[in-house]
Amino acid sequence: MASYLPIDNATIDGNAIATSAFVHNTGRLTLNGDDVAVTTADGRIHNIRKKVNARFEFQAYGDQTALETAAQSLGVTCVLKRDSTTVKTGTAVASARYENNQGTTTLSGVFNPSDS
Repeated sequence: MASYLPIDNATIDGNAIATSAFVHNTGRLTLNGDDVAVTTADGRIHNIRKKVNARFEFQAYGDQTALETAAQSLGVTCVLKRDSTTVKTGTAVASARYENNQGTTTLSGVFNPSDS
């Protein structure tokens, strides 16, 4: 089961996206575990979390496609926050899709597994 953490502002490669630019209630950080179960000789099942995969997605007003790094496969520093509290910091590859009819950009990204 994935964990969802809300975010309402972000900095991608030094470019800040303020709370006022976020479409309300669209920002979230998703944490999925890569788990394995091992049964020992005594019949007990042990669940082991090998790693945590972190992804983010949010919508922002205006054309934010300049923040996309996926085309170049560049990992850039991303800081995700809720109010003034940092939720996640690390290296991520970000993609952006502009919705012309709505005037919003959907930004999503995957964090480097070593940062999870």
